[in-house]
Amino acid sequence: MKSTNEINIMMPYGKPESDYLVKKLQDNKINIAALYFHEKAEIKNTDEIIYIDVSKLYNELSVKEALISPYELKEDKNFDFKKMHECEHYFMSTMDRLSIKSQSINKRKYLFREICLLFSKIFSSNRITHICYGSTPHFGWDIISFFVARYYKVETIILHKTDSSNIYFFRSDWRYEQIFLKKEKNINNHGDTLELFNQNESLHIKKIRENFSTIVQDKSVTKKLHADALLMLRYLRFFFFLIFTNKYNKWHDSSFYCNNDIKSFVKVYFYINNIFRINKKIKRYNSYSTSPKINSKYIYFALHDQPERTSQPEGLEFADQTLALKKLSLVLEDDIKIYVKEHPSHFIKWPPENSMFKYNERLGNYYEEIAKIKNVELIDIKYDSRKLIKNSLGVATITGSVGWETLKMNKPIITFGYPWYSFCGSNFHFDNSTVYQEILNFINVKTKHVVMQDVKNFLNLIQPYCFRSIPIQWKNFDEIDNKDELANNYVRNLVEYITCQKDL
Repeated sequence: MKSTNEINIMMPYGKPESDYLVKKLQDNKINIAALYFHEKAEIKNTDEIIYIDVSKLYNELSVKEALISPYELKEDKNFDFKKMHECEHYFMSTMDRLSIKSQSINKRKYLFREICLLFSKIFSSNRITHICYGSTPHFGWDIISFFVARYYKVETIILHKTDSSNIYFFRSDWRYEQIFLKKEKNINNHGDTLELFNQNESLHIKKIRENFSTIVQDKSVTKKLHADALLMLRYLRFFFFLIFTNKYNKWHDSSFYCNNDIKSFVKVYFYINNIFRINKKIKRYNSYSTSPKINSKYIYFALHDQPERTSQPEGLEFADQTLALKKLSLVLEDDIKIYVKEHPSHFIKWPPENSMFKYNERLGNYYEEIAKIKNVELIDIKYDSRKLIKNSLGVATITGSVGWETLKMNKPIITFGYPWYSFCGSNFHFDNSTVYQEILNFINVKTKHVVMQDVKNFLNLIQPYCFRSIPIQWKNFDEIDNKDELANNYVRNLVEYITCQKDL
């Protein structure tokens, strides 16, 4: 048994970037006590490491096969499931993205119970002091690992991405506002994070805008036919490789993780049906949407693409965006509209794996229900979001990138969860006790110059906590030239974060 004073970390493994970080941690004499992975890889000290094969955690009958341990790990007979009710809520809300075919509640409860018992066995052994996540847990099994770890007082460490390409900071929990205490010493290079200060539009937002512009732009009949034909050819090629080759393995598309027995030909049916579903969603949305009266008084509410971690689980109870809209509508006066616009990625049909996990979202009368909320208007999907932001009283979002985009445009924001920028003075956190006068006073006080200063103060505060790290969004791992520098940044900041947490 390792000393309880030592740092014994559980880490993700199997992807090139996570493999690289694990090896860097081992090179720095930091003990890796457990690894969770989809693809097993060769590492040092295999006789002392607990493995969790997460590919076994999508079916209740295979959960017991997931654990590979050199030690005998016993079940905790005193494990209290009553303290897992919040965990179960988050677990259930994220599972639709992993199962194209519907599953019974009882089946999912069975899976939930089995995974809880698995992680209880691991964390009750006292062999692990910290568990690290590459992002906020949002895949069912990792949500359970988070709550069970907290139950056993194992420290949780989330690598949280800002809206600037590969700049991150560490946080322990998405359910509360991150508190940034002033540091006596800054171990990070200020120049590395200048992008946060200078960049008006993140690479993430820019990429979404570029992709979406190809869909919403007006096209002639010939161009539309050409675009449809091109999409069909891409899908036919994809179907060929899916059915007749091994190019796409069973873990290629997370939408089928809980339905792994589905044959390739049946998958083709679902992919084709998804295109028809998207077309129906577009038609429904357009039937309720209108052009905005840009000079009226309004709050702009940008819908999140779903399912995604920024709303499920980071949106807390407001992962249900209709609930957020209803609550906001109830506290606003009748002369203030709420302009709602669909997320630019939700109607995208390619690539298949980025489109398919939305299969069970926005179905039925979703848009009709939103349109019926008092003072709410759905806005034409083609309307420029930047114009909506610029002319608004402020912008409301669950935790989305549009919040940071708005702050950089010197407008105040309202958030329902705790995004990375929630500590900024020009962010108003909405909760069930919020009243109209609070929002009105906040909006009136947050003038352009006040917001500009709040953003500057916020960035100065968080800069010492931010660092460039692996993974890099929009880049292949093999194309990254400065892997060593980025991995060393991660290790150095992780050790400092753990040390600071001990001192609290």
